[in-house]
Amino acid sequence: MPKKAITIVKSSQANESTILASLYNNLAFIYRKQNKYSESEKLYIKSIQLGEKLIGKNNIDMAYRYYGFGLLRERQNRNVEALKLLTKGADIFKNKGLINHPMYVKLKKDIVRLSKK
Repeated sequence: MPKKAITIVKSSQANESTILASLYNNLAFIYRKQNKYSESEKLYIKSIQLGEKLIGKNNIDMAYRYYGFGLLRERQNRNVEALKLLTKGADIFKNKGLINHPMYVKLKKDIVRLSKK
């Protein structure tokens, strides 16, 4: 179903929409959970590139995308890249003064956990 949604959005001439970027991210999440890392990686990259272009690198939505991609990198044993992505996500929350936000707390815990590997 998510692939069909991407096809529909693309055919509606919304190739550079935040909806499409979100769909890429959601499908990347599904593939990551299914251990389809190659497919997940391609979609996280598309989601991040499109998101950065449309909403900017410092948007809260981007923090979630960096987080998901960071978790994928961890599963791929690419821990240095994973740490960079998680830190990038945490920095967005911190720079917005949202250090009590549950996602910021989760990011910080994951950064500490991953730093010990």
